[in-house]
Amino acid sequence: MILIRCENACDPDGLHKHTRKDDYWHGIGLKNVEDIAKRFDGAMDISEGKGTFIISVMMKKCPFTTSD
Repeated sequence: MILIRCENACDPDGLHKHTRKDDYWHGIGLKNVEDIAKRFDGAMDISEGKGTFIISVMMKKCPFTTSD
């Protein structure tokens, strides 16, 4: 299995303000990550702490890749 975890600062009040003017595209990157995780029999989890946004992605490792 492969686990990728990214953590970023966010609004501690949970207001989720953003500066993007076109709301249609806001958050589409996370949807793409979730679709890729599912394609590789994995899952994505989003959690939020006090002032922290955390995304964890778990996928099965492909058998034909090399290991380091």
